[in-house]
Amino acid sequence: MVEHSKQNDRIEYEIRLVRKILGLPEDAAIELNTSGWTSRLYIHNRGEFVVKFPLDDICRKECANEIRANSIFRELFPETPEIISTGEKLEYLAYNGIKGMPLNEAENVRWNDKLEIGKILGSFLKELHKRTPEGFNRWGYKQDIEESIRHYSRCSDYLAAKLSREENKTIKKFMTSTFPEGLKRLGDDMVFSHGDLGYWNMILKDDGKIGIIDLGDSGYADRALDFAGMEDKVMLDSALEVYGDSAALREKIMLRQMILPVMELPYYIEKNNMNETEGALRRIKMNIVTISKMTS
Repeated sequence: MVEHSKQNDRIEYEIRLVRKILGLPEDAAIELNTSGWTSRLYIHNRGEFVVKFPLDDICRKECANEIRANSIFRELFPETPEIISTGEKLEYLAYNGIKGMPLNEAENVRWNDKLEIGKILGSFLKELHKRTPEGFNRWGYKQDIEESIRHYSRCSDYLAAKLSREENKTIKKFMTSTFPEGLKRLGDDMVFSHGDLGYWNMILKDDGKIGIIDLGDSGYADRALDFAGMEDKVMLDSALEVYGDSAALREKIMLRQMILPVMELPYYIEKNNMNETEGALRRIKMNIVTISKMTS
């Protein structure tokens, strides 16, 4: 009860600070978004202005990383938020944001629009992956394997209760054998990357253009990582056609796409978010069907 009261007091303080930072009147609508893993967001006018408050030191490091990456991304992709203010010791980041809705919340995106979005993303990534800025972390397949096993272990009891014995056997083999052995066999092809380029970090604007947000994970990683979040086949094919396709790249993307809901599941369980938990479980079951067909 006391902890809940402290959190409410903190949120009230942050809302007052947001109004001051952005120069908003008392009656201006501010949306609180707590879906982020390590931060709270305050959003005005569907993303026109956004203020992010990190919840821990890990997120503050991500904010510092985002500041370093911001100019690189904005040079290549103007539809990226502009950082307009930062608090002392990175208490917050304030942005001129991207007005629209997250692509993962958009319904009935037309086939032609998917093609166009894919082309735009493919062209952008083709240029981004040529950049070689200094001062950014490197994240190779060894770290990918360690993180995937750690996340799987956090949700394995839940999966054991929710999946059949055969389904559990399939996903366990994929997470502990197929995925790590595949990454080892294919090796690293390190490029400067966004690092978390899923539909949750793409904004569909009212004019149909696409924006990219949340640069905190930017750094050097395998080039497949920036495509793994493109789970729509039309969009992915369109992006790779512009970017440059290959069998090895496709296999790396597929491996990463298969583990995405497993990586997300522990967070949703710990947040007690039943809708997202059930959604991740449905995606895992769908992926198990795909995995079974691949290995049969």
